[in-house]
Amino acid sequence: MLKIHSLKDAIWVELYKTDATEITNVIQKYKLPRNIKGYMLDKHEHSRFEYDDFKDYSILIMRALRSKKIDKVKTSPAVVVIKDNLIVTKNNKSFNKISDEGECTKFDLIFDFLVEISNPYFAKIDNINAQAEKLQSKNRSVNNKKTTRSFKFKKMI
Repeated sequence: MLKIHSLKDAIWVELYKTDATEITNVIQKYKLPRNIKGYMLDKHEHSRFEYDDFKDYSILIMRALRSKKIDKVKTSPAVVVIKDNLIVTKNNKSFNKISDEGECTKFDLIFDFLVEISNPYFAKIDNINAQAEKLQSKNRSVNNKKTTRSFKFKKMI
């Protein structure tokens, strides 16, 4: 799917649940580098930020959680392309955090997008921390004297 938004200082093209044809059309319409298509379609793309001085665009790729379930950790790339006054995002779901698009700047959008991608990780981290605290409280009852061993070192000649 494709949504086009007008920001205060840019046009935002939002792609979600999209296919190769739609990505190709956006790349052609906005004269973006063709290699962006591969970044958007590669489900194993690694997180990173790149700036291409020659083609004058930036790309940010993050791994976004596909499920909010605590026991599953499956990710897919979320992509942000920045070229002049154009931002193209590609994610598996629509991003509906902007209340007043006309007042939102491209940097507001990018920051909000990063927060949206990062927030689901915090629930997973909180769950891991809770499990670690449970294990630590169980281990406190173990007597350290029973687990300590003494070693005697022989002088080596």
